[in-house]
Amino acid sequence: MKPKTVIHVLVLLTVCAAMSVPAWAQQKIAFVDTIRVITESAEGGQKIDAWEAFFEQKRQELDADAAELQKLQTQYQQQQLSLNPETQAEMQRNIQDKSTKLQRDREDAQREAQARRDKILQEVSAKLKTLLDEYGQANNYAAIFLLDPEAQVFVAQGVDITDAIIELYNQKHPAPAGGASGGR
Repeated sequence: MKPKTVIHVLVLLTVCAAMSVPAWAQQKIAFVDTIRVITESAEGGQKIDAWEAFFEQKRQELDADAAELQKLQTQYQQQQLSLNPETQAEMQRNIQDKSTKLQRDREDAQREAQARRDKILQEVSAKLKTLLDEYGQANNYAAIFLLDPEAQVFVAQGVDITDAIIELYNQKHPAPAGGASGGR
């Protein structure tokens, strides 16, 4: 065969080979670490800082109540032998009431913290889903998967678009002024 003919055949084979690759194999995929987006975006970071401040305030209140209960229990133990039965019974009821209230307050605080955390995740996740849909369509992605370091065995550096999504999220959903900064 002539050299020119060989080149034409090679070009034809290359084109045929490229055409035989399924369309889905030619499309792009990406991964996004949603936890990083939530914690490192300005808005998400601000909301998490507010949640942590709430949780810390509740913890301090509960610690103060627990210290008060401990003080009552210690006082009762030291004085129980010298108290009349009515005073003993009153102190025991008071300790039991405060113990029950402390347990309920702890449970209520835990439920409220969980509800606030879920609300943050829901709000940011809804915005993130819309953002990922727009980003995927604008950049011709066939799929964008959620990155779970425990589930994926390997994800190449080039398909992790988390940093780009955080930047885009901050542009589209800036944190309200006056709050704590995100980007933890």
